[in-house]
This record gives sequence, C-alpha cells and structure tokens, in this order.
Amino acid sequence: MVDFFDLYQHQQIKQTHRLIEQTARTNESQRSDARHQMEVLHDRIDRLTLLCESMWQLVMEATGYSEEDLDARWGNLDLEDGEADGRRHKLPMSCNCGAMVHPSLAKCQYCGAKAPARAAFDRI
Repeated sequence: MVDFFDLYQHQQIKQTHRLIEQTARTNESQRSDARHQMEVLHDRIDRLTLLCESMWQLVMEATGYSEEDLDARWGNLDLEDGEADGRRHKLPMSCNCGAMVHPSLAKCQYCGAKAPARAAFDRI
C-alpha cells in the first residue's frame, strides 16, 4: 500500500531542493553583478584620481602653489564639518524661516520653501 505521507514528504523535499537551487543561481547572479559594479567604480575612481592629479599639476605650474598649500587647504576643508576624518559631510543649511534643512531635501520641511542653494560640490 502507498503511504501518502511519504509521497507528500518526498514532494516537499523535491520542491525545497528546487528552491535551494534557484536561490543559489540568483545569489550567484547578484554576486556577479556586484563584482561588475565594483570594478566599474574602481575604474571611475582611478580615472578621477588621474584627472585630479593632472589638474593639480596644471594649477601648481600656473600659480606657484605647492603641495603644502594643498595640504593646508585640504585640512581646512576637512574641518568645515567639525571632524578631521578625511571625508566631506554635507551639513544642513539654514532656511529663511530659520529651520535647518537637511541636504537631501528639496524643500524646507517646516515652511515648504525651496531648500537653500548649495555649492557645486555639495550637489554631487
């Protein structure tokens, strides 16, 4: 006689195995996509580094600024957000109503006015 519970259990096991295989394929695809995106970002960083270095050499040649001048300016910019951490944090800006508007907002969360204009590098 056929044991229906065994048949049901085998069917459940087969479905579980199929689901595991499908999940493994999806995960591998996502890992591959993430690796590709990371490679693209590394390439962009390399190009931006080369571009910045080229621009800095042009500035030094044209103005006479030195590496020490650049280091001093770097340090001052780094401290503008209150932390010497090598990162540039976008700070809230004051709205006409007096409220502080977070950099990610297009309008003041209190009065609805357009958010204060930001410097070019703060919009990146």
